[in-house]
Amino acid sequence: MWLFATLSGWWQRVRNPFLRIIDWLPFTVGGGIFLLSSVWATWYFGVQRTDLVLIILGSVGIALSILGCVLTIVGALWMQWRFRELPLFSATMTVQGQHRVFKEIRLPWWIPLIQVDWTWQSSKFDVKIEKDSECVTPLRRGMCNLVCRSIQIGDAFGICEVTIRSQQPSEIQVLPRSIRLLMPDIAQGLRHGGEQANPLGAPVGERVDIRNYALGDPMRYILWKAYARTGELVVRTPERAFEPSKRLLAYLVVHPDDGLSASLATQVIHSQSLGDNWAFGVDGRLEPCTDIETAIEAVVQSGDSTIQNAQGLSDFVNQETEASSLIVFAPARDGEWVDAVMQLSHQVHTQVIISGILPPRRKFIQDVLFDDLDNKLAGQFGMDVFDTVTRRLEKGGVVVKIVAPSIGAVMTPRDLMNHWERQAS
Repeated sequence: MWLFATLSGWWQRVRNPFLRIIDWLPFTVGGGIFLLSSVWATWYFGVQRTDLVLIILGSVGIALSILGCVLTIVGALWMQWRFRELPLFSATMTVQGQHRVFKEIRLPWWIPLIQVDWTWQSSKFDVKIEKDSECVTPLRRGMCNLVCRSIQIGDAFGICEVTIRSQQPSEIQVLPRSIRLLMPDIAQGLRHGGEQANPLGAPVGERVDIRNYALGDPMRYILWKAYARTGELVVRTPERAFEPSKRLLAYLVVHPDDGLSASLATQVIHSQSLGDNWAFGVDGRLEPCTDIETAIEAVVQSGDSTIQNAQGLSDFVNQETEASSLIVFAPARDGEWVDAVMQLSHQVHTQVIISGILPPRRKFIQDVLFDDLDNKLAGQFGMDVFDTVTRRLEKGGVVVKIVAPSIGAVMTPRDLMNHWERQAS
């Protein structure tokens, strides 16, 4: 153990200088083999055996290697001087959106036979280099204050290549991807009341609103006369019961697969569905957010948070002593966040909104050949895990709703199970 710790510390001290030396070694593996082969062929077969053909071919190979090495080093030195530091870059992007950025790194015309390529040294961006631009696709929300590029300069023959590092200060804000707000009643269900009829109206409730039919709506609510006239399925919805709310709390659980839940939370905040008296919290932020701008900023910054799985939920709720209800935006994955929610369910009326992608219908042969393949996709509901999560939450008195933007549905856990059964049949 002592020897391992000593070697690890020594490697950390020499790692960066060693990598810089490796980056500036001009010959690639293939280029080194080509140069050695050219020298060997020229000397052993050409000079010693007076083979003029191999002398000429070997000399050409040596000349190409020397030319490529010189041009590569000249190009690398010029790039090191010109592009080691770039000016400030500011942009606002969205997750999974393609953004074209003007390509600032260029070689001058007077350095021939040299090619330049580079990558962003960040796992949060997928970058493709095109003719005159960089095509940047953010993979996760967050803030980026520094863009580090690894620039490869090499000759056109692939004999030599040198790598240099370039840094560019940036102010890149990556927002959650935008989804259509299909569920206007998610937050209203807690703020204005439950599913019971209006106590001031008839005992059976008044059908006071009309909307498009959604998966899970009772058939008896469909307006068949309207369907006969227009061909569109619409339903009547009962008026919400009046239920005064002191303060509505909303919380986002940070998780590696929280992309859809972060998008949903952002849309709910933007649409002002939380009412006038609300507070928003997220893992990694100590202070509650009470305005739209601060809440959106907190959602963006949570992409870089090391505090995850609702570790800050208890402190957030305990700060809001006047809260009467809580909405938790959660991913379609099991985790410690389930226990954190259940511990607070007895303090405040809690509703969990789980966002995810419904798995496509699979045939029997797919289940045999590709066992559990769909459930491994990021953000996709896994039937076995999800069944466990919803059962635990509902036993703790937590209301659970399922949001599936792919089919435009807001479902209960029972609706989701019925959907799976229909897909399997």
